Amino acid sequence: MRESRASTRRGFLQWATGAGLAAAACGGGPDPARETAEPVASTFSAPLGVELYTVRNQLPDQAEEVLGRLAEIGFVEIEHQWNSVKTMLPLLKSAGLHPISVAIDPAVVTGGGAAGVSSPESLDEIAAQAKEAGAEYLMFPVIPSPIIGGGDRTHLDFYREFADKFNKAGEIATKHGLRICYHNHAFEFEPLGEQTPFEVMIERFDPQLTAFEVDVFWVSITGNNPVEILKRLKGRVPMIHLKDLAKGAASRYNQNVAPGEFSEVGSGTVDFAAILRQAPDTGVKHYFVEQDQTPGDPVDSLRQSYKYLRSLEV
Repeated sequence: MRESRASTRRGFLQWATGAGLAAAACGGGPDPARETAEPVASTFSAPLGVELYTVRNQLPDQAEEVLGRLAEIGFVEIEHQWNSVKTMLPLLKSAGLHPISVAIDPAVVTGGGAAGVSSPESLDEIAAQAKEAGAEYLMFPVIPSPIIGGGDRTHLDFYREFADKFNKAGEIATKHGLRICYHNHAFEFEPLGEQTPFEVMIERFDPQLTAFEVDVFWVSITGNNPVEILKRLKGRVPMIHLKDLAKGAASRYNQNVAPGEFSEVGSGTVDFAAILRQAPDTGVKHYFVEQDQTPGDPVDSLRQSYKYLRSLEV
């Protein structure tokens, strides 16, 4: 009986093996090569925007030409100072460029103003107009030094107070259907006692009212890894600045950067492939190419960065 069962089992295995081979030969069985193959990578294809700070010196006299050249490259979104954006709206529309994000005067959040002069518009007025213009985000560009509205940027208590003001600004932006984003530089990553300013911001910014715009250049120059920052801020980074740090640049926590330390995306030390792979999981929706200083025509530099990003397999 045992022998009969063993024979039956051997016969079944022989049949199953033969049937499987026959099915595979006919194309009806599993393809081991297909099952173990890696997913096919595709090149980066998300819509690309440009931070017009890169072409700030050309805009006053060549706005129409510059915007047209940017659109021709393939850029579809822009970010820039609100005062400039609102005067260029007809040209932006004509070029097919969408002002997705506008940088605001820091004074409308911190209070005060340069030489004691307040901003001519309140944050409430700016948010209402920006929303009407089609913007989705207000971008806080930098905490000035010396600080508008008083305070000392070298103490953590200042950042705690700033976070409270930023959350109130977030309430105003949210009322108008916008989100306010904090754009980092390098000083936020300098340890001040038990924490860095950036850690204070992460803890105290209300994620329901505020967000971050991570600038990978400034993160990198502090010696931090942009990918790790993006992972830590999952769900809180709808926008990102893509710009490269030149080879040989020393780490620092300040903005004293020589022009040559900014470089076209792909020609420096930042790992953009890793950043772009992480960005969707973090929740990034908008990518702005920026280069603070360029060796020649800034539009040519932006074109080089655009081509590199489009060639990346992510």
